[in-house]
Amino acid sequence: MDKNYQYLHDKFKYINDLNHALEMLCWDEDVMMPTGGAKARNSALASLTTTIHQQLNSPEVASCLQDIDESALDQWQLANIKHMRKAVVNATILPERLVADLAVTTKESTQAWRTLRGQNNWHDFMPLLSKTVALVKQKAKIKAEYYGVDAYDALLDEFSPGVNRQYIDPIFNELKHFLPQAIPMIVDKQRSKVSLPFNQSFAIDKQYALSQDLMRVIGFDFNHGRIDTSQHPFCGGVPSDVRITTRYNEHDFLSSALAVCHETGHALYEMGLPQKYITQPVAKALGMAVHESQSLLVEMQACSGPEFIGILSQYAQRHFGQNDSLSKGNLMKHLLKVRPDFIRVDADEVTYPLHVILRYEIEKALFADEITVADLPAIWQEKMSDYLGVDTTNNYKDGVMQDVHWSSGDFGYFPSYALGALLAAQLFAAAKHSNPEIMPSIAQGNFKPLMSWLNHNIHQYGSLYTFDELITKASGKSLDASAYIAHVKARYM
Repeated sequence: MDKNYQYLHDKFKYINDLNHALEMLCWDEDVMMPTGGAKARNSALASLTTTIHQQLNSPEVASCLQDIDESALDQWQLANIKHMRKAVVNATILPERLVADLAVTTKESTQAWRTLRGQNNWHDFMPLLSKTVALVKQKAKIKAEYYGVDAYDALLDEFSPGVNRQYIDPIFNELKHFLPQAIPMIVDKQRSKVSLPFNQSFAIDKQYALSQDLMRVIGFDFNHGRIDTSQHPFCGGVPSDVRITTRYNEHDFLSSALAVCHETGHALYEMGLPQKYITQPVAKALGMAVHESQSLLVEMQACSGPEFIGILSQYAQRHFGQNDSLSKGNLMKHLLKVRPDFIRVDADEVTYPLHVILRYEIEKALFADEITVADLPAIWQEKMSDYLGVDTTNNYKDGVMQDVHWSSGDFGYFPSYALGALLAAQLFAAAKHSNPEIMPSIAQGNFKPLMSWLNHNIHQYGSLYTFDELITKASGKSLDASAYIAHVKARYM
């Protein structure tokens, strides 16, 4: 093996170990850390982040990347070098002080958000968010100038490499044309489908047991992961130790059940990444649009269909008792109900993309300096009213403050949710066409044929291919909205 490649391989394994520690500290901070530990934890996170930045900036790494003999490398190694170069450039162009400030500020903002959102307190949250936005703008400007792109495109590339506004806009415009016409038609059609209410409480410990059952059915390996509770459901950790979380509502078990299905989709992607290269950049997941496609494919395409709802009904009645409200037919009415509402994470799959599009449009305007942080609640209300007919006036906790992403500085992340929904439909259609046994197996509570297809076509490749190459290889074409629109028409219209 080329000695320069060996050095880089070992260096990035070391960086991977540092990121492992960083991931676990972040998980603990979200799930278990007492509030009094925040200041010390933020300092530790900043130190780890700075150390990783320094490792990527080392002269030895730059020298090896320059001198490496690429003719001696195979396909995986060449792709690995490509990702190494990008990681090094992104570290080199950012000042260390900015990296540290972002690490501390975003944690302080997120920790405050957990309290202030519950208080509906936009007034005290706004200065913290403004500070975060200012730092993210600095980062975006530096990257934009280096790569010769728009500032917001630089942020989009962080979360979905190869995706920019030019790629997204035509797809989102097609959704903006279709969904506002489809939603009223579906809502009107469903008026006669009245569901029985859940007139019982659902004990948290029983919901937790149900969560574990659902994870096992889908294929989660508890030898390499766990489930906990957090304010905002997420999937974290590392491929060998995946941590997912959910939140529970004693009056509605479906919210946590579907969140668990969603996060398990994320987890199985991580668990299925190529083990041979697992410490290297090439083995990482291919951005958040692909990641969200895996979670939304499991949650919306597979677990919200009639085949699986029968299995869900059986498990629900096992844990919560025999009840007509927990029958397959009634759960279908609940799960397939289309209703414009406040909360993105609880939205049905038809209104969901509009929640994402409005955030995308707000972010574009914010990073084009067309609006300021102070303008966000009014812009939010305007778009929620236009797209979904929902009034969020003075309701900050269910409006502009509902998501953790902005406090975390994750601008450019949201489009991956809608792109993921479209990609989920496209991949699920390809999987079913490839293997007709997938749906009958899901109806029996067997996800192995589906997961085998996903592992063979998506998971095992990590970041070997570009976004468009991977999607075309798996589904036969580039991403578009056609499969999602066909899915909505078939399931709801």
